[in-house]
Amino acid sequence: MGEGRLFKMSCKARFSTPPLVAWVALSLCLLLSPLQAQDLHITLLNGDCDGDNEVTLLDFGIVVNAFGSTPDDPNWDPRADLDGDLEVTLLDYGIVVRNFGAVGAEPFDPALPRQPAPSEGYVFVKGTVEVECWEGEGQTVRIEALRDDDPDQVVYWKEVQTGEPFTFVLPQQGVWTFHVSGAADALASTSSYTREYYPGPPVVLILVGPEQGEEIADARFGVGSIAVEARFVDYDLVRQWPAQRRGNPLVNREIQPAKAADSSGNEVDTFRFTWEVSGAQFILRDGNKIEIGIPHLEENEPDRDITVRCTVTDAHPVRQRQDPPRTATLTFKIVNHPTIRPVVTSAVGTPVTSGFARESQLVFSIAARPDNVLQDGDVEWNTPWGTSRGRVFETAPVSPDAGHQFFSYTVTARFRGFGNSQGGTLPPPPGGGDYVVTKTGKAMLAFDLLDYDEWNDTSRGQSNWGLLDKNDNKPDRNDNPPNWFDDRPNHWGSVIPRMNEKVGGQYIVHFADIEVTDKRGNPIVARFDWKGEFAPRGHRYDPAYRGRVYLFRWALHKLLPERFKPYGLTRSQYGVAANGIDYTAMVVAHELAHRDLFIRSWEGFTDELIGGPDNWKPGSGLRDVDEDKDEVADAYERNGGGSFHFSPDFPNAILRWWTGDPNREDDYFKDAEMYAQLWGEWDGYLIGSLVITDNGGLVEKDWSRGGWLDYFYPRGK
Repeated sequence: MGEGRLFKMSCKARFSTPPLVAWVALSLCLLLSPLQAQDLHITLLNGDCDGDNEVTLLDFGIVVNAFGSTPDDPNWDPRADLDGDLEVTLLDYGIVVRNFGAVGAEPFDPALPRQPAPSEGYVFVKGTVEVECWEGEGQTVRIEALRDDDPDQVVYWKEVQTGEPFTFVLPQQGVWTFHVSGAADALASTSSYTREYYPGPPVVLILVGPEQGEEIADARFGVGSIAVEARFVDYDLVRQWPAQRRGNPLVNREIQPAKAADSSGNEVDTFRFTWEVSGAQFILRDGNKIEIGIPHLEENEPDRDITVRCTVTDAHPVRQRQDPPRTATLTFKIVNHPTIRPVVTSAVGTPVTSGFARESQLVFSIAARPDNVLQDGDVEWNTPWGTSRGRVFETAPVSPDAGHQFFSYTVTARFRGFGNSQGGTLPPPPGGGDYVVTKTGKAMLAFDLLDYDEWNDTSRGQSNWGLLDKNDNKPDRNDNPPNWFDDRPNHWGSVIPRMNEKVGGQYIVHFADIEVTDKRGNPIVARFDWKGEFAPRGHRYDPAYRGRVYLFRWALHKLLPERFKPYGLTRSQYGVAANGIDYTAMVVAHELAHRDLFIRSWEGFTDELIGGPDNWKPGSGLRDVDEDKDEVADAYERNGGGSFHFSPDFPNAILRWWTGDPNREDDYFKDAEMYAQLWGEWDGYLIGSLVITDNGGLVEKDWSRGGWLDYFYPRGK
């Protein structure tokens, strides 16, 4: 099993209230679990000068009466100094104007029992509390937390300083409501950010070792052991709500990580394995792997059934994620005569088809028990690539056109050295003569996920930089799209939703073999190229090349560490965790959501609609065009974008709706990006749909080396 990784869901909400004089208390609701250690950054709303939990005309009056004063003046009123600069100015007046009409949330019932927050517990909330526009010294505020379904309704509290990091420890996971107040007069507001997990399809569990019913020679023919590994995957349902649970939640699936934090914050395994073996003894038990000693059969014992049973128990600390236990059974035989075990490999391990720069040849070989009495001429192979004699059979190069599939083969071995004339050293078979052993196997013919392109098809991989590499400035195999990209049968390109979508006979999704980073140096995996920036040489910014989606080299980097570890997860802040074929499909869905939004917003990619290199309309800041520079047309935001919470006045309108923070700003999560994170990733592709069925079966679509079928069937089916 590949190693999982503990990931953290971040909730960064900015609300509001001021200093010792006019602040807003707030309350917010968070689903907390060890898996989701929260980052909670709060800005308290300013303007409640008289402390009545509202910003009204009375607060205006306090600021007006003290306007222009400093602490030495007779009309000085510290409640009116909303920014803490020891002066009542237009800045203070503006705070009241901006927040006029705001009303705070009610505090928890004063009659509920209250306890200081514990120093040790189940989950940890880390963050800061700020005061809107406050420039003075830090103030003491009180954070209170109440779990929604706590039968005792205990309120835990902690006092913290504004502007300084805090850690709030809670004794249990669950949906907690937080209330923040303090510093003289405080308004209250409410918000929520909730991610919930539930069991999804049944756990997929397959035991990898001997084939069902396979015969293995007993200890007389060579000492040793047999390894068995439990390979599995578990997709959980994940539901994410916007602030205050307004509207419907977003729903998808995520793989359950192999590890999570327990009630003490320690990383623990989320699955437990119970092994039972009959007919043999354990040599080693290590989580999802065991080794069984090969027994020595009794004198009159012709064979013995060995049964291995593994039960996987979902032990995730979040009880809501736990699936029912799943059991798999494997039975094989120990026999008192020689046997063979065939293996099929290629130069890279799992058999793959030939590539443009390298011919792939399959190697059929056997391990025999006993090994020293089997001659080359006594082994015969029958495969889709011909017949041959010998312990090792290396095929002619496999055609680049070969379909990706499971294939069958047969191998027969004749163990000589028995009968009256040979005087053999092994026990004779019944009736004398030679032992003849025949085995039929199945193996997988895959495609190389990241490297060689069987057809050398660069039609979807040429870009202004991607056609030529940095080393020799010449086209070669390193400049081609990776194999998963193409639309050949059983490649990822033929099964990932919308990967092969065309407009005007041209593919939308392309690959550029370059490394692209954002302004902060963070790698970019893919980009919707509405400008035509990555068009082929000589066509940059041409309208005919605008609107493509490019996957960059970082998309391959994301897969490299997971090549034989399909449990590594990658997730953006508001998106869904995914890996392998799921990750590529999710990225495509994300970027196509950008494209769909752009077309709805701007109606196309011509100069007339979006301008050109000297006068782009998207992001221009022009009034009634794209004044908020979020690359979404103002006309669409006013007339058609209401259901997605767009606004022509703010580039972070969706982010503000989602977090419940009316002042939230983030240069990265502008409306177009936030739209793609939410509706592109959550609604654009169902995680796991290319791996498992709803009843827990496997989908035979990921035919890549190191992919899911290869993970579950390394020796064939």
